[in-house]
Amino acid sequence: MTAAEMARVAWDERSATGAVLRGALLPASALFRLASRIHHGLYDAGIRRAERADMPVLSIGNLRVGGAGKTPFTGWVVERLLALGRRPAVLHGGYGSDEPELHRRWHPSAPVFEGRDRAASVRAAGAAGCDVAVLDDGFQHRRLARDLDIALLAAEHGAARVRLLPRGPWREPLSALRRAHAVVVTRKTASAEEASALAARIERDTGTRPAVAFIRADRWVALRAGPSAADVDGAAAMDAAPRGAVVAVAAIAEPDSFFDTLASMGVPLVGRLAYPDHHVYSAADLDEIARAAAGRVVATTAKDAVKLGALAERADVRVLEQRVTIETGEAELVERITRAAT
Repeated sequence: MTAAEMARVAWDERSATGAVLRGALLPASALFRLASRIHHGLYDAGIRRAERADMPVLSIGNLRVGGAGKTPFTGWVVERLLALGRRPAVLHGGYGSDEPELHRRWHPSAPVFEGRDRAASVRAAGAAGCDVAVLDDGFQHRRLARDLDIALLAAEHGAARVRLLPRGPWREPLSALRRAHAVVVTRKTASAEEASALAARIERDTGTRPAVAFIRADRWVALRAGPSAADVDGAAAMDAAPRGAVVAVAAIAEPDSFFDTLASMGVPLVGRLAYPDHHVYSAADLDEIARAAAGRVVATTAKDAVKLGALAERADVRVLEQRVTIETGEAELVERITRAAT
């Protein structure tokens, strides 16, 4: 069993095997909690000092491993900065190839710098002519000082047990939200009422009312073979919604959220293929997907589309793209972004 497979079992609250694994991982989780407290405590006490960049730095992050919509929300922030006439750069940790490639496709004019050393990345961004940096997944990265720290929490996780890595998917407890300058509750399959209830709970605990963002299914696009992938015109996208049953494929942190979204849209699923987050599809994987599809449409995510161009030569692949809509707190959030970036 790989580490990713072990984590998937351990984090499954319904699994008896998962309960056994969580018990075995308790000492490791306690060590992770201690290391996290020391890491953040040293910065909070000023013993370790964050490096100040020569440009404003905005960070988007969360408390869990994936699932809160960091990448599309980062894209939304980049759009706001471009509308302000700024020249943003996206700084990514360099793990996986899907998210940096998505940013490049969404905003070709905003260069993406990959690497664990975000301080080095922001210097490279300055040398490239950028005047503001946006960290994708930067809440726990304290080495680089930031002018605005936005933490996301998914409404779907509001009632979840908080178990820190490796026993569970949490990087930090909910109390860490107090460190953020702004909190955004995101929702995909959760209702607006669930998101509002979580926002009220966070406000009681932190004294700050979070904004609420709906990361909603926006449109279907047909995947093209090769590097152009899902780059299609609007007219083609309007007609790309699948007709009939589909085989759903996802290699994201929470593939069930994608499958649930399809079900909520009334798309019948005859197969579900889930792979680890940031999975690099092999030839054997493509064979497996093509066999499962057996001539049916393959439905997948935008993150997966950047890695499945070769599959489009063998199957009819449709990509469900998302759009971020700020349902409450947009004016204040945009004001914070504007103030931090100027």
